[in-house]
Amino acid sequence: MAKVSIISVNYKEYEASRRFLKACLNQTHKELELILVDNESDPEAFSLLQRDFPEVKLIAEKKNKGFAGGNNLGIQQAKGDYLFFLNNDTVPPPELVENMLKGFQAYEDAGGISPKILYLQDKKRIQYAGYTKIHPFTGRNQTIGKEELDQGQHDKARETAYVHGAACMLKREIIEKVGMMPEMYFLYYEELDWSVAIRNAGYKLYYFPEATVYHHASLSTGQDSPLKTYYYYRNRVLFMRRNVRGLPLGIFLLYFFLILSPLKLLGFFLKGKNLHAKSFLKAICWHLSGKKAWI
Repeated sequence: MAKVSIISVNYKEYEASRRFLKACLNQTHKELELILVDNESDPEAFSLLQRDFPEVKLIAEKKNKGFAGGNNLGIQQAKGDYLFFLNNDTVPPPELVENMLKGFQAYEDAGGISPKILYLQDKKRIQYAGYTKIHPFTGRNQTIGKEELDQGQHDKARETAYVHGAACMLKREIIEKVGMMPEMYFLYYEELDWSVAIRNAGYKLYYFPEATVYHHASLSTGQDSPLKTYYYYRNRVLFMRRNVRGLPLGIFLLYFFLILSPLKLLGFFLKGKNLHAKSFLKAICWHLSGKKAWI
């Protein structure tokens, strides 16, 4: 029986992590290792987790290493044949791990698989049923099925351009080949960049709806926060700089800085979202200051 390591990252959401760990302990697949990385760990709260979840491998990190950095700490400790990255704001049904493994049995060329993701707040509504590829000129793509009522229209497995960071399982051998999550993103887009590396290594990525998980979206960062604005737009450009070349990259940069940026800033100011406008400007300045896309 394949051993699976579930890896999750906590950032000041201890009650969410408790609910998450309890659900993970009820998985029907028993060859399971649970790893929780606690970013910017609170000693008192962490000690309570240690007391209440002795069967979980808990990692206290003094700094906030971000989503990628936290997951990479988990990867370094994981012993599983498969590594399952799950947000601590998800609620995994008991059969989730078992069904995810069925996806790898069905698709031998799979490097990574994501399940159908439904909103925890509205369990009949879809958050993710696969991704289309990011357009080389606009840096935009679509989340298939997003906000749709789940009526079985996305119940057929298919290839996806990218796995979803809230829930994705990878073979250990893939990570050994392509490396760990790129930490320079810190938050947002790291799993998209990772997905590109996996596909470039010759593997395929799949959306596998026989496995389903419920997700409380944006619990740590908030649905509409200046922090999210900064990393979302900074990393959108960063992703393109790292993964697009030649004329398409030039067209994207012209579009982003000369068309999209003025419109976004105007929209933020008109809506009175001055902190968002400041975060957006900070994201632009990060790139204009000559920051390297590869470190």
